[in-house]
Amino acid sequence: MELVMDQQFWDAVVASGPAVPDDHSLAELTGSLVAMLGDPDPHLRDEVAYPLLSGWISGGTYIPAQLRELGGRMLDGLAAGLGETGTSSVARRSFSALILAELVDADSRDRSTRLLRHRPRRTPCDPARDSGRARQARRSRTAPT
Repeated sequence: MELVMDQQFWDAVVASGPAVPDDHSLAELTGSLVAMLGDPDPHLRDEVAYPLLSGWISGGTYIPAQLRELGGRMLDGLAAGLGETGTSSVARRSFSALILAELVDADSRDRSTRLLRHRPRRTPCDPARDSGRARQARRSRTAPT
């Protein structure tokens, strides 16, 4: 359930710095901020929701499980309102992408969060990993005609 506060509350949170207010849970506040990413009011979206989420991500406020859950919500936000006209859904999609970039940056700085699945890079022709069918398909594409 998303907890919605008034603008005065959020302006006080922004003014107080990166700390999460003691009178509300991080999950409640995050739910409200995620909803505000698509708010038609640019102040709430640009000067409250995005900076707070970004700061809490980069500041280590969230534990890895919360970061992964937030990432899932941002992925959902990328498709929010597709095809709609006359709504602020484009803002939700745009700011979801920005928050995803923050999550990727946090993951690249601290791989212990394991937000992304890091796979070793493999060469294009690794017979130990390629199936016979894949090797044959590659050969047929590169065979001289």
